[in-house]
Amino acid sequence: MLRLPSFLRLLFVFLACLAARAPAADAAAYDRSLAAGRALAEKGSYPEAFAELQRAVAADPVRFEGYFELAVVSYRMGNFSAAEDYAKLALAKAPEARQAEMKEMLGVIEEKRGFEKLERDGDEAFGNGLMAKAAESYRKAYLLFPQQGKVGLRAAEIYAETLNRLIDAAVLWQKIAVTADAPSAAAAREALGQHRSDLDRLAATRLAAAKQAGNTDQMLQLTEAFPQQLELRLELAAAFAAKRDAANTVRQLVQANKLGLKANVVMKRPEFFALLESEGSGGEFTRFLEDAFGGEIVTGLREEGQGAVRAARAEAEQKERAARSPVGKNYRVAPLALDLIWIAPGTFQMGSTDGNDDERPVTRVTLSRGFWLGKTEVTQAQWQEVMGNNPSTFQGATRPVEHVSWDEAMQFCERLSERERAAGRLPEGYGYTLPTEAQWEYACRAGTTGRYAGDLDAMGWYSANSGSQTQPVARKQANAWGLHDMHGNVWEWCLDRHGNYPGGSVTDPSGASSGSGRVFRGGCFFDSAVLCRSAGRLWNVPGGRFRFLGFRLALSFSP
Repeated sequence: MLRLPSFLRLLFVFLACLAARAPAADAAAYDRSLAAGRALAEKGSYPEAFAELQRAVAADPVRFEGYFELAVVSYRMGNFSAAEDYAKLALAKAPEARQAEMKEMLGVIEEKRGFEKLERDGDEAFGNGLMAKAAESYRKAYLLFPQQGKVGLRAAEIYAETLNRLIDAAVLWQKIAVTADAPSAAAAREALGQHRSDLDRLAATRLAAAKQAGNTDQMLQLTEAFPQQLELRLELAAAFAAKRDAANTVRQLVQANKLGLKANVVMKRPEFFALLESEGSGGEFTRFLEDAFGGEIVTGLREEGQGAVRAARAEAEQKERAARSPVGKNYRVAPLALDLIWIAPGTFQMGSTDGNDDERPVTRVTLSRGFWLGKTEVTQAQWQEVMGNNPSTFQGATRPVEHVSWDEAMQFCERLSERERAAGRLPEGYGYTLPTEAQWEYACRAGTTGRYAGDLDAMGWYSANSGSQTQPVARKQANAWGLHDMHGNVWEWCLDRHGNYPGGSVTDPSGASSGSGRVFRGGCFFDSAVLCRSAGRLWNVPGGRFRFLGFRLALSFSP
């Protein structure tokens, strides 16, 4: 038997002892590094924490906690690829009882990588000028991670400033103000304040249209944009009640109740009475009324409801009679908040002797029938509501729409007429159109005979005061008949073909009988004063589009 020297036997014993003690020493090092890494991570010292945690897994590569903590720290440092790798290692080594936690971590990382991809897609689309795509990518990224307010603010800014979708922007601002980081929330609240007046006007227009159409989806979007408006909640609840949808009616009334809803307000709405009658006793709506306002509300609502139904029926009949005979009164296209001024029949001198040959001979014109003419030029918000786009060069909801052809202006009139007829709001025999040239000049002059209907600087935007761009409508003084911006801002298409004036006396002229050119009147923001005269006129082909050319709506009766 081979005997080893004594010093070798001692060496083997020493190495055996070391081998026996190594696991304990490694475990201690592991625990120390793991604890130190966690402590540093809690302080936000992520690089130092990462280094300590790497020492932990080096000390014991089998245990899963170190990999999990490395995944967390990598995630917080923004290295999502490393976070995913460490989370997978942790999952592979974790006991079954802890695997759900590891899988949840992987899910969070995957969502974050999805956020990054959406943000990159938004940046790329923005760089390529694809604003709608950019806004949608930023919006999805924000909704995936609501704490990331900056990306949500980018989406809202594009909606508001580029796409003219102020309600969509307001919905995001409201969410950001509640869910995002403090600086983003403050910026969202500031943006809401800056756009408050425009939002209020737009909300009124959208609410009127949604109520008329019974469109609860649009009304729901408005409640997201204006969560504190009691009227919106009440109108939405009434719309659901009209559909006999008790669950959604109650859901909206609960929110309205938080905003101070009163029992007598509920009692005045015939929709609630009708829902109560259809539901019968013991239903969800009945229980809500009893819990919110007391048992007497049900009896009172039935009594009030019967009276409200009678009153509503009488009011509807009165409105119908008034709609059938609107002559002599101003008229409003309610869904667009577009006012039309009644222009009574009359006689005037059309044309001028101090202009070019195109304004001669001066012709005595009689308009035998009254008509309605837009109080202002058609705005971009009104165009957007009907046509679903905004072609204007100078963007702004209350600025006149421009860069539209005669053909497109007529298409707007036809679509609006069809929509209003289908909704029962347009009296039989009436239709929206462009004014004839004679109607336009008669309304522009408003009984005057001079070059302008008053002081040009007070009444019109032209080269001397416009800043070389269109301006919001109705900021200047109206003429004697209540019409704004007849001088300047944008030229306005008329119905007529271009042709020479007939001279003498004529009744209800409608322009030349042939020819391709269409007339436009009124001058624009970059024209000199001479082109903004009441008699000034130009023409172009009906397909022409220019940044200085819009239109004004007319309403007339076709016997």
